[in-house]
Amino acid sequence: MKAGALVCFGVVAWSANLALAQAPAPAATAAATMSVQTLLSSGYEVKAVTELSPDAQQQIWPNTAASPEVMITLQKGQQLAICALSPLSWMNLNQTALDDPHYCKTQ
Repeated sequence: MKAGALVCFGVVAWSANLALAQAPAPAATAAATMSVQTLLSSGYEVKAVTELSPDAQQQIWPNTAASPEVMITLQKGQQLAICALSPLSWMNLNQTALDDPHYCKTQ
């Protein structure tokens, strides 16, 4: 009888372990979206501008249509923000693109 209870307990514990292992991890803090203009106005500084070619994008995201993008890294103290704009929007400082809150993510 003790062996049967021990086996039953082992099966229950193993099943619970599998169920917990498949439970989704707690969500990380969601990244906030802001516009480039808002970030610059609040004291963020441009630290790096990196061109991401369509070939590089295809290697990272093979199932997504690619067009040239510029990745802009901004920093304010320990806080970072990453913005993705088209090269023309960045070079021409296109106000519509700079004011759009969908292009930048902060953590």
